[in-house]
Amino acid sequence: MNVLGTSDEISEESLKSATIKVSDVQRLNVEGNTLYYILADDGNAYKIAFSTKYENQLAFLKAGDTLKIRYIDADGVKTIKSIEEEKSVK
Repeated sequence: MNVLGTSDEISEESLKSATIKVSDVQRLNVEGNTLYYILADDGNAYKIAFSTKYENQLAFLKAGDTLKIRYIDADGVKTIKSIEEEKSVK
């Protein structure tokens, strides 16, 4: 189980890809874990748990940045599973 309480074993077929432009970022501390809620400029909302693997992309994330992501869409919640490349800075 990962910090979001879901299995880490996800089929490649269930992953979707997107390049999103960030319009807002909220950080929430839940039981010692930082969750990032990212609102894209198209109105979709995504979440990801902070991980040292993505610390360079997440630490200074702000509106206007672009991320290339892979995510799952389960029960209306889009959970980012990977960030495929460095964020582009405005």
